[in-house]
Amino acid sequence: MNRNENVLEIRDLHLVYTGRQRVVHAIQDATVVVGRGEAVGIAGESGSGKSSLARAAMGLLPPKVSAIVSGRILVEGADVTTYTQRRWQSLRGNPIAIVFQDPLSFLNPVVRIGEQVAESVRQHDPGVSVAPRVRDLLNMVQLPESAAQRYPHELSGGMRQRVMMAIALGCRPRLLIADEPTTALDVTTQAEILKLLAELRAELDMSLLLISHDLGVLRSSCDRTYIMYAGHTIESGATVDVLRCSLHPYTKGLVDASRMVLNAQNRFSAIGGDVPTLSKRHGLCPFLPRCACSIAECQDRMPRLDEQAAGHMVRCWQAQARHPAEKGHGAV
Repeated sequence: MNRNENVLEIRDLHLVYTGRQRVVHAIQDATVVVGRGEAVGIAGESGSGKSSLARAAMGLLPPKVSAIVSGRILVEGADVTTYTQRRWQSLRGNPIAIVFQDPLSFLNPVVRIGEQVAESVRQHDPGVSVAPRVRDLLNMVQLPESAAQRYPHELSGGMRQRVMMAIALGCRPRLLIADEPTTALDVTTQAEILKLLAELRAELDMSLLLISHDLGVLRSSCDRTYIMYAGHTIESGATVDVLRCSLHPYTKGLVDASRMVLNAQNRFSAIGGDVPTLSKRHGLCPFLPRCACSIAECQDRMPRLDEQAAGHMVRCWQAQARHPAEKGHGAV
């Protein structure tokens, strides 16, 4: 992939939250790249750093309790890692917009839907005729024109999610970050939202960064997928390779759990052990205490994120011992 064609690059990011005499290393050595027109997924259990990564990419980290210790965030080639809030304002919405997982937490309950969409249009398209643009956006996300006169509580969960998408699209983004956009929606509505996202990507030539717990969602929607664990990027590659030919034991555990198949003990597959604490930076693989196939190197130092096949990266000594990297492939 040509780096100049990337709309977003997060490289070796280390992010901490501080407060009440406690430090949380929420993201540690995370790398995510999204190319133009590409759909990229991020998966991992709660607390793995997925949403923090999305907020960092939007400059939405709480300023008094968060800090980027190392690493870089590049938006269309520009290093925005140390941007002030004023400078971030010029990037939010265009070129990057975000749709959060709980629309009721972000939509104003006492303002009609049409006016909330119009606010986005006025901010990012100041010269356009607002009313027709609002109608176009509602039509684009397959909402009736009458939805403009309603309040958020008068709409279903799926309709509210479409409103959030209309607000984001009003900014004309080149990258849309969707943070768990199908959470708490029924299966039929989930399918409709995912289908709509795919149609909008094709129509607007827009990139997508999709964050989800559901591997099935990523399998059907994303070209490439990143797996995160305890703030680290531990595996990445083409979605079909990551999910069918998983190299990291954690990824394999996620895939097995997602299949809902009973094991030899007549139980559903699960990953044993506890999620590691994020109160310190990990010197060894964070999955080590839960891993059943560790080797001697695992007790020595943190593995690199290494390329095992074309575009398929893994941070695991055991995987690298079984599949030595091809000549010319290196770590990042």
